[in-house]
Amino acid sequence: YDYVETMGMALTAGRDFSRAHVDSTNYLVNEEAAQLMGGDVVGKKIKVYGTEGEIVGVLKNFSMNSLYSPVEPTVVRFDPPRCGRLYVRTKAGQISEALASMKAVCEQFNPGYPFEYTFLDQVFEQTYRSETIMGKLANIFAVISVFISLLGLLGLTAFTVEQRTKEVGIRKVLGASVAGIAALLSKEFVKLVLIGVAIALPVAAYLMSQWLQDFASRISMPWWLFALSGAAALLLAIGTISFQSIRAALTNPVDTLRSE
Repeated sequence: YDYVETMGMALTAGRDFSRAHVDSTNYLVNEEAAQLMGGDVVGKKIKVYGTEGEIVGVLKNFSMNSLYSPVEPTVVRFDPPRCGRLYVRTKAGQISEALASMKAVCEQFNPGYPFEYTFLDQVFEQTYRSETIMGKLANIFAVISVFISLLGLLGLTAFTVEQRTKEVGIRKVLGASVAGIAALLSKEFVKLVLIGVAIALPVAAYLMSQWLQDFASRISMPWWLFALSGAAALLLAIGTISFQSIRAALTNPVDTLRSE
């Protein structure tokens, strides 16, 4: 009983198995199975393994296997005598107490077999361990790549500013503003960053799309996610470039032109 609530599923039509009804020959089907049967199936009779029963509810589609496999038509049967596995939902913080109670019941009614259990979240974690590891590695290498890129950009900016120190001094003497000089020094680097973003975003979108093709149930990648990534990269680059550019623009022109 209470299968739908225990498993965290959702009904789109009908009801769950209930103690208020005799459900020993009744069935639940998922949306995929209901669609194959014509759509409106609640109340219809079907025969499964020679046992005829009534469909009492339609479950929202769920994955019986991994997310790599498409959702298949599924029929859930209420058959306690043949049940070889129990699913139990525990309250947060009471797992130890729940396990102790279940172990005591099992040892009382079935002392010849050891009490064994698994957690569904651990099963899911094991199933998608490779994706989890890949995600963590991707995050680590992304941070390292961004850090190295910013260091390189900082060094290149410092070198360029050093080469144009006297030009900056002359422009300041002629009345150029700090903002104008900073914009002048940053403009070329911002162009390079924009070119890099324009190349990287389509490549990233293509690779993500190809990776998601492995999953039968997959999300779509919204355009704003790539736009946000590009904007973040641009802001980081501008911040790095501006540090050197503004410092050069604030330098006293007397110091930069003293040797002339």
